Amino acid sequence: MIKKIALGYSLLALASAISFGASDNFENSNPSNDYNDGIQYNDNGGSGFGALTYLEGTGGSLFDGSLSGARALGIAAGNGPGNTQALGRTVTGGVIAGTYSLDLRFNVNNVVGTTGFNIKSALGTSFGGNENLFVGLTPGSGNNVLFVDDATGTHTFSIGTLTELRGVNINFSLTFDTAAGTYSLTASASSQLGSISGSLKDTNGATAGVGTLNAIAFGNFNTGDTQDLVVDNLNITAVPEPSTLSFLAAPALLGAVFFIRRRRA
Repeated sequence: MIKKIALGYSLLALASAISFGASDNFENSNPSNDYNDGIQYNDNGGSGFGALTYLEGTGGSLFDGSLSGARALGIAAGNGPGNTQALGRTVTGGVIAGTYSLDLRFNVNNVVGTTGFNIKSALGTSFGGNENLFVGLTPGSGNNVLFVDDATGTHTFSIGTLTELRGVNINFSLTFDTAAGTYSLTASASSQLGSISGSLKDTNGATAGVGTLNAIAFGNFNTGDTQDLVVDNLNITAVPEPSTLSFLAAPALLGAVFFIRRRRA
């Protein structure tokens, strides 16, 4: 019986490591009650993330937005000259490799400044600091393509045949490996699909690796009235390092072998 428990514990530890991650859908009681009085700075709903943290910008704010009929995080730039808003969240423990998915809508005219999201090796005090990768809309690229800033420069890619990405609910799925310094991004909307892959920015100056993903951020720099970025369903699923898998799998496998041999005896 003891061996069964040991085997079960080892397998449970392995499964937990594989499924480690963070999530937030900005609804009440998920599992905390942080959003019961509305979405505000310093709220920390969901699990695996740090609190919603102000990074930069004046005149903007957070608000209860809506995406696909559900409450979502709204980021308003503000309607005064130069108004912007950017915020971030830490990722508990950091993630070396995994998948980051989210739903997002650009409710902007895209004529003043960039709007979008990034992944970061540290939260820092500005939106672009410690940035591994940026994805969004920018006036110079127009409204029909997504703009990406990675280690090799700036790029654009389309979502199928869509010619208008403003006001459209877009699902992003970003697979990243900060040890290898690579990423693969897929964006889907209205049954259309687009993708791009490349290299992450090196934020630690090391010869190998670019800096563990320790934070995510959102920025709305498109100044003006009713210029909003709406975000929902944040999910990060981590993939353990091979050494971690080996460390956790070894006791499980040994326990299984021991249990099988004992039963045969």
